[in-house]
Amino acid sequence: MNYEEIAKIDLNLLKILKVLGEERNTRRTAERMFVGQSTISKALKKLRELFEDEMFVRKAHGLSPTPKCEAVLIQLPVVFEAIDGMFNPFWEFNQIPIKGISQ
Repeated sequence: MNYEEIAKIDLNLLKILKVLGEERNTRRTAERMFVGQSTISKALKKLRELFEDEMFVRKAHGLSPTPKCEAVLIQLPVVFEAIDGMFNPFWEFNQIPIKGISQ
């Protein structure tokens, strides 16, 4: 994947994927994320295009992740930790009081 392709990735899609993986249901995912079910359906369509995979298949009791989706879901916590780590040092740095500026 090159830089242009990476730049097109919407991190919100990955958050939706994480919750979909936990809930295995578009309605409950929408409720948890405070969005409409159509937003989740559209995101799932984009995820399918992005990963070139069905990602989830409908089963009698909800959605079941494909093997590729399972592999992605396993990696998501590491991805979110890495993103968090990029911003946490800046947050801590910004909390250092600067002489002459009250907080």
